Amino acid sequence: MKNGSPTSRSRNTALLIVLRIVIAATLAVDAIIHLQLAANYQLAAPAGIGQGNLFRIQAVSAILAGLYVLIRGSRASYVAAALVALAAFAAVMLYRYLDIPAIGPIATGGGGGPLLTFAGARKVFEKETD
Repeated sequence: MKNGSPTSRSRNTALLIVLRIVIAATLAVDAIIHLQLAANYQLAAPAGIGQGNLFRIQAVSAILAGLYVLIRGSRASYVAAALVALAAFAAVMLYRYLDIPAIGPIATGGGGGPLLTFAGARKVFEKETD
């Protein structure tokens, strides 16, 4: 059968649905782990922006990206999911292999990537609206 046949399209659609479910599941695992660890990491800076709050931000980012992928399945949703997952991975690798000092009142930790992602996305959207 040719690539444009109904059978080929239905296989591609089924594959994309499975892919969306797997991506959402991995982001759910990311969110659960970050939420479970957040309370203990916040003890280092109970009144400030500590690792616990950064972990909660990462968890919310993962939940939102997972829902976005499940609901929409658009290119933008895949990009959002990739950025959230990459932020979590990059933070783990960065803090595992480098000694990163504290930045002002922000404690060092593995959740700052999504903040940078949101800041970058805001800049992109500002340019598009101009």
